Amino acid sequence: MEGNLEAVLATVIERAKSGDMAAAVEYLKVALTVDPENRTARSQLDRLALKRNSLAEKKLATANSLLDSNPKEAAKDYLAALSIRCDYPEAIAALRDLQLSAAEASLKARLKREQGKDDDDIDVANYSLEIATLSFEDGDYLTAIHEFEKIRARHPNDADIKLYLDSSYYNVGISWFAKNEFEKALLWFTKVKKGFEQVNDFSLKCRQNLKPMTAQFYNAGVNLYKGKKYQDAIDRFESVLRIDPAHKMAKDYLKKSKTKLKESSGKSIK
Repeated sequence: MEGNLEAVLATVIERAKSGDMAAAVEYLKVALTVDPENRTARSQLDRLALKRNSLAEKKLATANSLLDSNPKEAAKDYLAALSIRCDYPEAIAALRDLQLSAAEASLKARLKREQGKDDDDIDVANYSLEIATLSFEDGDYLTAIHEFEKIRARHPNDADIKLYLDSSYYNVGISWFAKNEFEKALLWFTKVKKGFEQVNDFSLKCRQNLKPMTAQFYNAGVNLYKGKKYQDAIDRFESVLRIDPAHKMAKDYLKKSKTKLKESSGKSIK
């Protein structure tokens, strides 16, 4: 164990000398996992963490000073701050806001270019965009989602709209998660692109909390299916599959429920 610790501490010194404070701090955390009572490792961790945070703060300050005059350079400095301290919340929030501002500008520019093609339609699109962005900024994410989805219907592959929608879906999910409404939270998190912010972690926590209810949801779905309440059955089986995507019986019943609903309504179910 002592040899392993010495090797880790040697790597810490090497990384610190090269200026890679983020890696040095992480290696010190490893050292303390090997030997939690090691005073040398603890002392170095405290010292390097302070130095790392100071460097990250300087990069953040530089980014903030460039935000209005040179957004592209500001973005580089925000990323530099995150490369030093990957969990820096101020840098994460500022970079996301910058990305969303760029997305809004891109959308407005494109709509302006399209102005001569269909004036009435573009007016509607501009109006929807204004409502969507203002609602997002005010934290009214449901209204933002409603308006951005209308715009996405016209531009289904637009990355800027997807970014706004992912942020909106994510924030609605977080609001439900904070209330311990894990089923509702998971419903929104499954709409978010995988890897977006901490959606994977929050989704996992929801599934862990909902796992004891899987059988209850499944049995409710079966009873609804037998009672010919196919849409309600579909909702229950989809809940099961959000918790446990590999649940074979829920998959089978979901397929049968959709078939029955199609037969009874004469409408196709996707």
